[in-house]
Amino acid sequence: TAERSAGEPVAVVDMKLPQLRELVTQLRFSPDEGRIWMGSRRVVMLQAETFSALRQKLIETLGEGAAHDLVSRIYFDAGQRDAEDVIKAAGASASLKDLLNMGGMLHALHGYLLPKHTGKGMLNSDLRSDDYYGEATWENSLEAEVHIAQHGIGTHSVCWNQVGYCSGYLSRCAGRKILVREVECKASGAAHCRIVATAAPLNEGSQEEPGLRHARSAEADRSLPAHSMSLDARNNDVTPWHMPKVKAQPGSAFVG
Repeated sequence: TAERSAGEPVAVVDMKLPQLRELVTQLRFSPDEGRIWMGSRRVVMLQAETFSALRQKLIETLGEGAAHDLVSRIYFDAGQRDAEDVIKAAGASASLKDLLNMGGMLHALHGYLLPKHTGKGMLNSDLRSDDYYGEATWENSLEAEVHIAQHGIGTHSVCWNQVGYCSGYLSRCAGRKILVREVECKASGAAHCRIVATAAPLNEGSQEEPGLRHARSAEADRSLPAHSMSLDARNNDVTPWHMPKVKAQPGSAFVG
């Protein structure tokens, strides 16, 4: 990608990049079989309205906190699977810069958003170091758009699947936990969505931040106001999420 001026976001997606052209060629339609493939994985086309309806039903049925938890966990796994595929295809000689850019391109190809490096960007420090710090903006966030359509402008970040996906992808590439936070969101009135990514503490005995506690345990407090997601990159079999007891009152929040 081109060098950016100070403070000017730069899109990760550039059709001139051979890696992006390679990714696009991996998308194959096989209508005679009723299948669509992305590389070796079978995928499906999903209308934005269907995604919106599914998300809304999860909120109505489980409550916003539990829906947030479930969606983030599912997409954390998706991010890890994509990272594993990219690492395998790129080979041992691939740089972390290439792996991270490929992740941004995949995120855009899925149709959820357009990622852009901003501030320090996602590539200016070592992803595997204790002091890793990355920044990015997200434009055209599908999740923010459908949330606004259903609920209007609110007071908190709502891009649950995208934070889960990004954290899963980065954690797999780093071989350690990476905590991703959405610190600005279009659904809360910001001009765009913005995330920061940091290395999670390695000291299990230290006091953890709310987002890390939320991600670590299936029994985490589901009423946390901040939105963040991180899981153990070494464990691809995420602890099953337990269905909370359903209260009879309509619209109530459920606590596991």
